[in-house]
Amino acid sequence: MQWPDVDFERRVLTVPKTKNGDTRHIDLNATALAALNWLYKRKTDKPWVFLNSQGEQLRSQRDWFDPVLAATKLPDYTWHCNRHTFASRLVMKGVDLRTAGELLGHRTFQMTMRYAHLAADHKRNAVARLDKPGGTSGLLLAS
Repeated sequence: MQWPDVDFERRVLTVPKTKNGDTRHIDLNATALAALNWLYKRKTDKPWVFLNSQGEQLRSQRDWFDPVLAATKLPDYTWHCNRHTFASRLVMKGVDLRTAGELLGHRTFQMTMRYAHLAADHKRNAVARLDKPGGTSGLLLAS
């Protein structure tokens, strides 16, 4: 990740090449922007956002993730658990599955459906919208 990939004004991070070879544009929330602003104030003349302890480009998350993971002694935790947590929290906060899938970069809706069980109230919430002003609440009875 390089500083030119971060658009603070539009609040977007551009990933020039994902593992699928695609370019992705990721919306940044206030927490991510605050963290990036903090890092930006400490940036060096290097183009990379994240540097290793020698001030050089990180090769991958393995440069820092593996040592942190070893220090925490969390059993069965992998890099992918971070992605799963992101997806789970989106769905549990009421983000619809289609939007969650787009944010995750899933190519198929089936991939996102693995998180459907976390949105147990989504059907109830959907029909409850009809009870709100502007909905079509009330029964229509045939005479």
